[in-house]
Amino acid sequence: MPPLSSATFRPAIRNLLSTCALSLSLGTLAHAELEINQATEAQLDSLLHVGPALSQKILSQRQQSPFADWPDLIRRVPGIGPRRARQLSHQGLTVQGQAYPGTPQPESDKP
Repeated sequence: MPPLSSATFRPAIRNLLSTCALSLSLGTLAHAELEINQATEAQLDSLLHVGPALSQKILSQRQQSPFADWPDLIRRVPGIGPRRARQLSHQGLTVQGQAYPGTPQPESDKP
C-alpha cells in the first residue's frame, strides 16, 4: 500500500472540521426557545420531526385560537403525541412559555 500524503488528508480533515462546526452550531440553535404561538412556518419547518404538512396543521389550528398548553396542542394537532411533544420541547419549542412536562431543559437555561 502506498504511503498517504498530506494532500490526501487535507480535504478529509477540512470536511471533518466543517461537519463538527455545523453540528455545534445546529446544537446551539436547537436549544433556542421557540414559542409555538408565535413561530413562523419556516421556524416550525426547521425543527426535527416537523415537515411542511405538520407545520400547516399547527398553523391552521393556531389560527383558530392560540394553544393554551401542551395537552391542548396534542389534542388539536394530529401527528403530535406525547413522544413528539417531548422531542419538540427538547429542541426548545414551548407552549405559553412552558416546556413539555418532564423534558430536561437545555444547560444554558439552568440557573
